[in-house]
Amino acid sequence: MTDAAVEAECFGGTYKAKVYDQSNSYPEDRLRYWNGYMLFYERMDENKTPLSAKKSKIVTRKLWPNGIPRSSRNSDSFVELTELVHKGERKGLFMDKMPASIQRMIHSENLTFVKNRDVYNEEYFRFVKNLVARNSNHTQHNDYCQMCVVSLQLAVKFLFNTYLRTKKKTRLEMDEWIVVIEMIISSCKDACLWLMEYLSNEQGFSYIRPFLLEAPDIDVRLSLAKILERLLCSFLSDHGGVPTETCCDRIMEQLLQMLNKDVVDQCKHSVQYFLVLKTYVQMGTKACSHMFKLNGFKRMVTFLLGQTSSSSDQESSSRRWSSIQSREFGHLHTTLATLILNCSVSSYWTIQTGDFRIRKPLTVNPKPFLKMSADMERYTFGSESHHYLKEVVTAIREVASPMTSVCDMLLYCSFCNETFGTELLKQLMMQYMNASSNELKPTFSILTDLLLLEDPLQLKRLQFVIDGHVDDHGQQYEGLLAVIRLNHNHDSRRSYWCIKFLVNLANKCPVVKDYLQQTKSKWQWAVNWLKKKMNDYSYLSPSYSTALSNEDSNRKSFQRTISAQDTLAEATALLTELESYTDMDTNGNNVPSTPESDTMATGDVSPGNQSTENQSDTQMSTGNQPDSPRTKVEEKSEGENS
Repeated sequence: MTDAAVEAECFGGTYKAKVYDQSNSYPEDRLRYWNGYMLFYERMDENKTPLSAKKSKIVTRKLWPNGIPRSSRNSDSFVELTELVHKGERKGLFMDKMPASIQRMIHSENLTFVKNRDVYNEEYFRFVKNLVARNSNHTQHNDYCQMCVVSLQLAVKFLFNTYLRTKKKTRLEMDEWIVVIEMIISSCKDACLWLMEYLSNEQGFSYIRPFLLEAPDIDVRLSLAKILERLLCSFLSDHGGVPTETCCDRIMEQLLQMLNKDVVDQCKHSVQYFLVLKTYVQMGTKACSHMFKLNGFKRMVTFLLGQTSSSSDQESSSRRWSSIQSREFGHLHTTLATLILNCSVSSYWTIQTGDFRIRKPLTVNPKPFLKMSADMERYTFGSESHHYLKEVVTAIREVASPMTSVCDMLLYCSFCNETFGTELLKQLMMQYMNASSNELKPTFSILTDLLLLEDPLQLKRLQFVIDGHVDDHGQQYEGLLAVIRLNHNHDSRRSYWCIKFLVNLANKCPVVKDYLQQTKSKWQWAVNWLKKKMNDYSYLSPSYSTALSNEDSNRKSFQRTISAQDTLAEATALLTELESYTDMDTNGNNVPSTPESDTMATGDVSPGNQSTENQSDTQMSTGNQPDSPRTKVEEKSEGENS
């Protein structure tokens, strides 16, 4: 037994434990629920002479009430107890008066109990809330502003010192408190300014960290975040405040300083913290300009990515946060995206817009557009864009909440910018190549929007995604048609995802149909493979296929579903349309179609799967050219549904 072992096993306290997720590990503070402490009690000595013993009121009975004598066995215990009581009385153990010190202690505990019973009481909570809200009705009173300030002071002190610390609270009651405070600060400028000044000083801000980050109750953290949100909104919008005023500047500076340590230590509780920052930058261009003045973008992106690595190998750099931790940063990504959307990117275009309509932000309306800071330029279009885009694309897949502003930012920066768009496509292609099949829906959603973006680079982006790309470092980025073929054996759901994506994309964009015409044989192979997979599951009943899904389940194998039947019908119709384009020229004359190889380049197929795929090609070569593919698939679906 070493000193370290004794300290770990006997002294209690906290310790750091390693927590593992899919690929990373990170330390987490935990509380030791075991210790080796022993409690020793000592009797309190009183310097008073013992009082005379009071005679016992116990009367020894010889008979039962009904007159039957006791047996010696039943009376032994009672006799022994009686003798023990008399013995204690003779020694002065039983006194009429309690020792003064013990009496004071019990009296103090009783007072505390009565106070807590009356204060931590639902009726008392409602009474204080009604009292605070009472003055807001007297808007015509001469002392209305002073009454609102006093009411707000009572509310703040009650919430911070009593209500938010009790367990007897509900989300509905907390929302009612927020409505009361919002009503006061929105209708009275003096009350709003008082609360801004109070939270900007040391005493007021000391409540923000415990209730916004450290509180274990999510309702408490959310309530304080809403109070801060309503306060900043009333200050800037309702009362014409300026973000650069001292009180607002101090609050935002202190919030950003929490990124250095407090938010790092409490990252699992950081959702509400970043909600406050997101709400602030969404209040307009002035708030965004103030955030740039406080160097907010650099602070937040440094928190997200860590310090800049000097390593030249971009792929070797690991993420600062694990996948579990990153799921809490949805509001952080939205905040960074909102700041970028408020800046002009026209100076970073790599190609002229031509006749295409300029793509403007959809989630914000900057008036006017701001100029990008040097730090934002470096992380968006410069040397650190790879790390930032990699984190953003991964977050789109990992974060459960919608990230509309983030997607808007990616499309806004991709317009007429080949460098940014190419890097974004690389990261998206890495996702649909390597990410789990049941997590690909958000990835394909943003990829669809990106490929539908109309600018002079649209066709180049389509070629990049469908055919694949090899960069200057020799990194291979497989196209969708190659992914279909590479994964059709061991991860058929991924292949199905790619087919479904191309079908939906072709229905929305005629340019995709024109480009798929150049690779008709590869598309024909994909359609025949899907048709064979559907035939393999033809014995399943419609009720069973309805319960399955190729999008949400964790299985890698393809499942026959109603959606898959519709996808096959649309894919077959698309193939038929492509064949008709090949057989007809623009004047309507028949022209012979150019034969294409039905196999892909050997570089697209791994050696281990080559023989299996060739066998599959042979099995699916029969009946590849039906007279009416759409009709047969529809008849097949109708037969199953019946």
